[in-house]
Amino acid sequence: MFYKRSKGEHSMLSQIKRRHIIVAMLFICWVVGFLDKTAINIAIIPIVDEFHLTSEQSGMIISAFFLAYSLTQLIGGYLVDRLGTRSVLTSAVGIWSIGTIACGAVGSAMGLAVSRALVGMGEAVFPAGSSVAITENFKKESMARPKSVIQSGASVGFAVGSLVTTALIAYFNWRVMFITLGLVGLASGGAAIGSE
Repeated sequence: MFYKRSKGEHSMLSQIKRRHIIVAMLFICWVVGFLDKTAINIAIIPIVDEFHLTSEQSGMIISAFFLAYSLTQLIGGYLVDRLGTRSVLTSAVGIWSIGTIACGAVGSAMGLAVSRALVGMGEAVFPAGSSVAITENFKKESMARPKSVIQSGASVGFAVGSLVTTALIAYFNWRVMFITLGLVGLASGGAAIGSE
């Protein structure tokens, strides 16, 4: 005779599975976000060559991300509180992924700066949103482990980012690299939506 789970046991297992999926999706999105952050540091060399950019122009492209990131981060927590974690986080991944794809399609330094600003805007709300997602789904005494897992995505993203972006640029070009990373971001966001 097989053991039959009670409704309470089945519900508890479903909740544990849901929590693991949330942590896994947040981790993946953190990795993808930090891949995007790393990408410009490597791609700026062939970009400068292709567009014949001055130091000021390349600085503007890199700074556009950080300016947009810092300004948007100020309202990130408010957006999460007002609109909810799921909608804000999936929108954030979508925005930064579209911005990353746009980086590969632009034809000017200004277009690249605007695209990088879009990436910064999307990524800015993700830290606050992912922190709230953990507090909504885990008891206070069990929050440290999932928070450390998702935040390790930053280190993994930086470590893997240099290898992935360099390989994509070497085998293809910087445009394909940005488009590929953007498509991976969109796929991650889509998987997060489908997982709930």
